[in-house]
Amino acid sequence: MSCNSKDIMEIPGYYYDSQVRRYFRIDPAHPRTCASESEPKIASVKSLKPRPNHTIDILHQREIGTFKHAFESSMVALSVKHLQCVKEFEFDCPHRPSQNVTFLKGGKNCVYVQEFCEISYSNFIKPRANFLFPSAREARFEYRLAGRLSIVDLCEFTKPVWKLVAVCSDSKTWNVTLSCAITGESTPLDSSKSPIWCCTSNDFTSHMVWGKKDCVVQGVLPVTGPFNRQRVEGEVRSIEFNKRGTLIYIGVHTGHVQLLDNRTRDIVFRKKVGNIGIDEVVLLYNEENLICEAFDGKLFNVDLRMMRPICHYYGHLHSPSHKVPFSLSESNDLLCATGTDNVTRLWSLSTGGNPMKLVQPPKKEHPCRSWLVSDGCKFLVYQYQREKCYIYGNGRVEGLNF
Repeated sequence: MSCNSKDIMEIPGYYYDSQVRRYFRIDPAHPRTCASESEPKIASVKSLKPRPNHTIDILHQREIGTFKHAFESSMVALSVKHLQCVKEFEFDCPHRPSQNVTFLKGGKNCVYVQEFCEISYSNFIKPRANFLFPSAREARFEYRLAGRLSIVDLCEFTKPVWKLVAVCSDSKTWNVTLSCAITGESTPLDSSKSPIWCCTSNDFTSHMVWGKKDCVVQGVLPVTGPFNRQRVEGEVRSIEFNKRGTLIYIGVHTGHVQLLDNRTRDIVFRKKVGNIGIDEVVLLYNEENLICEAFDGKLFNVDLRMMRPICHYYGHLHSPSHKVPFSLSESNDLLCATGTDNVTRLWSLSTGGNPMKLVQPPKKEHPCRSWLVSDGCKFLVYQYQREKCYIYGNGRVEGLNF
């Protein structure tokens, strides 16, 4: 406001501050002729804004958190609601008996399927390089006989070279073997006749760890020994690394989640989050949430800061005798799992509750497994049953060759 304004009465020896609307005495050592000289300096000072406590979290929410908006959430729910079979094909494996799917798990570069008949196991590997745009040529699977080796769990390495490693158990001797699922090369791992229930890997450290009764065993790729054994209370049924490989999240048969610090080789935290054993754990990108699957079929999201479930996914049916990994997509806010009734269910990853979609198998009497594949805002559900694979989408996925 100007000093000549009619609204301001000039008082000798004082100046008027328009911001606080008060008169102040002029210091003789620093004389000020009028209020307008000080106002530009006051106006040039930028107002201080509160800084976010977790900048990385906010950036991550900007990246994938758009689905919290009502419009984006409704679009994803609409796409899931209108899922339908957009393509189906048979395994390119002539002269083989029909078999039942016993294990399915996806990685960064492939989806691994194992089937079983009275004679032996069979393995199928589907490259994931062009998963969202499958053609007839890309639909072919690699097929080979696996003998008596039953896949317990598998993990994937992408550095320095891509390698898919499976933990196998001999159905007659129960000797545990590490097998390269691509080449079929196997390495004896443990002959103590103590079962192994799970395994996981970390590309940053090239470490692989597997869980046994009362301990976890860790080695460096190639896993030839010596192995580092760390005592853990309970049967280790599920295991997961963080990004840098410094922490290992362990689910045991008593329903506890334990945290192993690789730097100190100690269990730094132990908390009971379920009433029964934890069969599968998956750590989300923010490393603050852990998706857990219990023996009784309960699926829930555990907040690691509070160490308690914050949401549940209802309706899932799980068998404690068979490991059936679930899949998820944070970018699409989806969680996918197949139950013992062979029905595939899809939930909202962030809110949980009842399933948004039930995908019925073509033949209810045969075992079925499904896996969710996503890339950005696009997603497909691959469903495997006996000699066929069914692809479910919303009918508008570009690149599908019918």
